[in-house]
Amino acid sequence: MPRESRTPRARTSKAGRRATLSAATQVLDAALDGNAAEPLLVLWREWRAAFPLSERLCRESQRLERQLIDRIGLPAVEIPMNDPGRPMVRATDPRQIDRVLGTAPATLAQRRRLKRALGAARARWNAEAAACGLTEAIRSEVAADRRVDELLRIAAATPAHSLMGAIAKLAVIEQWGEREPEGDDLPWPFLRGVLSDLVTLAAELQNPAPPG
Repeated sequence: MPRESRTPRARTSKAGRRATLSAATQVLDAALDGNAAEPLLVLWREWRAAFPLSERLCRESQRLERQLIDRIGLPAVEIPMNDPGRPMVRATDPRQIDRVLGTAPATLAQRRRLKRALGAARARWNAEAAACGLTEAIRSEVAADRRVDELLRIAAATPAHSLMGAIAKLAVIEQWGEREPEGDDLPWPFLRGVLSDLVTLAAELQNPAPPG
């Protein structure tokens, strides 16, 4: 069955977010070698693979879904209304049919007919979704999302043992925040500011200025 599309996060400071994440990525990648004792750096390495994979699989399943909708339409039936002034209602769930027509015996035959038609439309959708690869794409997306959620829970519960670990934790939550449908509200600007500060400090430690 069709599902709700993931809503990209709309932010007024997208360029600033990308710049901060890019700087954090460079600092963390430079720190990966020789820091096996920092569990959040190990997690960051896996996150860098898992999160983009989840996003790519989401885009792919959405692309296949749009193609299927364009080809056969959504699985739905139109409920004709007795009142000519009221437009027909499109039902995608059997319960909608009962809500619109009521449960009186007088509408039983019509409701049964519409539910059979809706069942046939759903069966066709499911068959076409399996044939075009949409079903498998959604299954892969769900598995990838579960891994992302698991990494988020681990990151939240794992204490940082170093400056790089703290940067890794903030970078994970900042990148995950792209999925949030809300606007640029707190605590995102605050967290991004802390991440930027830590990245600057880490860069100075990695590349100390020559003694004056």
